[in-house]
Amino acid sequence: MDVITIEKNGENFRLIYDAKGRFTIHKITADEATYKLAKVKRVQFVNDTVRIDLKTGKIIEHIKFEGTYIIHVKDAVDRQFATLLTNDFIIGEGNKPSISLLKGKGVKLTISEERDRSVFKKLNQKYNKFLRARAAHQ
Repeated sequence: MDVITIEKNGENFRLIYDAKGRFTIHKITADEATYKLAKVKRVQFVNDTVRIDLKTGKIIEHIKFEGTYIIHVKDAVDRQFATLLTNDFIIGEGNKPSISLLKGKGVKLTISEERDRSVFKKLNQKYNKFLRARAAHQ
C-alpha cells in the first residue's frame, strides 16, 4: 500500500494488488496520498488494520479485525468465498473502503467472464467504427 508521488507533475499513485494478486499502480488524489494502510502484527492488535499518517507516522484510524484462521468473504457482486487469515487484509469497514479501489473494485472475474467482456469490448469497438463510417458517407 505504498504511496508514490511524482513531484514534477503533482501526480500521486498507490502501489496495490489487483484481483489477480499482481502489483499495479492506481492513481489517487492528493488527500489520499497523505496516508496508507498497514496490517498490525503486535500482540494487542494482531491482524487489525491501521491508517497511518505519512507525515507524522501516527495512527489516525484503527480497523478491528473480527475473524478466525479461515475467513468467509463476500465481494462487491455478492460472491462468497473462503480464504486464510494470512491472505486477508482489511481495507475498510462494512461497504466503505478506506482507500480508493481499482476499476473492478477487487472482484476477480472467471475466465469465461473475462473472455465475454473482451469479446463484447471488441464487438462494441467494431460497431462504433461502423457507425462512424456510415455517418461519414451520409
